[in-house]
Amino acid sequence: GRGGGPQHLAILSQPPRSINGYLRVTIQGEVQQQDFGLPGLCYNTFEMYSSAVLKAGLLISPETKESWRRTMEDMSRSSYKKYREIVYEEPRFVDYFRHATPERELGLLNIGSRPQKRKEGDVETLRAI
Repeated sequence: GRGGGPQHLAILSQPPRSINGYLRVTIQGEVQQQDFGLPGLCYNTFEMYSSAVLKAGLLISPETKESWRRTMEDMSRSSYKKYREIVYEEPRFVDYFRHATPERELGLLNIGSRPQKRKEGDVETLRAI
């Protein structure tokens, strides 16, 4: 709709003062045709982008409180520690991952430039697919 849509919301959700009247985006090939393929679509897309950029510049953002930063740092440290415990220190994780995901099957597909097979081992041997 007018003034809405996922791009509009994505622009408005950027960190405070990060837009500053300027926006650079990368548009996927299939989306180029969808958003810019016809003059009317192109006009609406530019209208949506420009209105979101203008609106982002007018929004008054709350100042970041130091207590918020400390809370986020605490949450970050805690979640990082828990992630490392589960992924790197839990000896059963790799076996679980290989059984719970299609990692092996995806590795057999003839896509990309990755090696078809990786050695069995720790979490470092898992494929990033």
